[in-house]
Amino acid sequence: MTDQRVMRVNYYERQFLRAQDFSDEQAYHIGMRRRHNLAHHIWGIVRGLELEYSETDRTFTVKPGIAVDGYGRELIVTEPRSYEIGIFQNFDGDRIDLWLEYRLKAAAQSSVGRICAADEEAANNVDRWEEVPEIVLRADTVNDTDRRSPRSVPASENFSASQTPPDSPERYFPVYLGQMCRTTIGRQTTYTAELLGRPYAGVVGSEILHPTGKVRVELCKDNRPHFAVYIAKQDTKQAVRTSKLQPQRQFNPQSAADGDALVQPALKIHRNLFSQNYEIELNGNMQVVGDVNITGALEFRLPATPATTSSLVPNPGAIYLSKPDNELVNSNVRELRVELGKELSDPTRFTVGVWSEEKKFKPILQIENGKVTVTGTLIAQRIALLDVVPRQTEEAMRLLAERRLSSRTVDAGLGTLLDKLLRTITGKSGDKPDDILS
Repeated sequence: MTDQRVMRVNYYERQFLRAQDFSDEQAYHIGMRRRHNLAHHIWGIVRGLELEYSETDRTFTVKPGIAVDGYGRELIVTEPRSYEIGIFQNFDGDRIDLWLEYRLKAAAQSSVGRICAADEEAANNVDRWEEVPEIVLRADTVNDTDRRSPRSVPASENFSASQTPPDSPERYFPVYLGQMCRTTIGRQTTYTAELLGRPYAGVVGSEILHPTGKVRVELCKDNRPHFAVYIAKQDTKQAVRTSKLQPQRQFNPQSAADGDALVQPALKIHRNLFSQNYEIELNGNMQVVGDVNITGALEFRLPATPATTSSLVPNPGAIYLSKPDNELVNSNVRELRVELGKELSDPTRFTVGVWSEEKKFKPILQIENGKVTVTGTLIAQRIALLDVVPRQTEEAMRLLAERRLSSRTVDAGLGTLLDKLLRTITGKSGDKPDDILS
């Protein structure tokens, strides 16, 4: 079993140092750095390492970058790595995975010419190790559906920062970079780079603080799922005075977390303890580019001022989809409701309008206390008469079916036509039926 103790070299005067002492010193710092990579972060791609395909060169290229594997070891690619499309001839299939693995390579001796030529043992020893990660290509991708659980890592292994990170390259923990894809339709073959599933490095902690103290991100609160972004309000005048007359204040995490400027979150996502649903709270203006799909009620609340907080009762306005109250239980009818809330001392009003050339809002449609006000011309495209005797309606339809309407009758107006039709059917006019449609 590997020794999991954390030990470092203790130096003292006139101490005789051996090569093992320096190796232990180096191993201590390497191990602690890798523990930090695992304890404070989530392993994965830190930066770069994008996989791209060039139609001009017909090659796939992995860009330089850095990643950290599941043992906390840094994998640094300093130069681009390219692969021609002919690489598919070496594999069965049209998809090739790219994995980045940790490697150690013996480097050139840096002490040549400075050691005694008679010391053959020292002359043959390697005094440098170069960490050169290798990109491994695999085409049997069906067994690696979970990119954070590669097959080369034992399924029973649950490695954590409390253990000593291994340095041997034989302990594999590859990092997935992407997939080279080939698609053939008929006689045409296309090549693409697929980046879906790449594991990225993350942060482990309850909150993230910006060094200036102006932004704080909460990741957890009271051991419950929680996400909130706090952004400090900027006082322009105070900022000018501070920049001219005073040095920048020192960062104080406590004041940044509890200061008055960061009390209200700009964005907050938390779980409702009663409904177990996630709730999103946004303070400020929001701009959405694209479609918005809302499952639930869209609710508007007017902010209550300190002077009226105690006297107001909850009075939300909402737009939501509901079943009408007067419909049957098994009815499929749904209506879109615009609800202005309870009737209070302050009346509520529903208004639809436009902005005029004078940059003023002009109401077109207003609904207030059951009264509908239309500003402008009201055009009705269709009028349905509900209070007509069925016999009269059938007779009217028969007369309309026998003759086509002339342009003169249509120009006279729908109201005139219906008036003449009903008068003729009920016998209250001397007009003949033929006069109706002539």
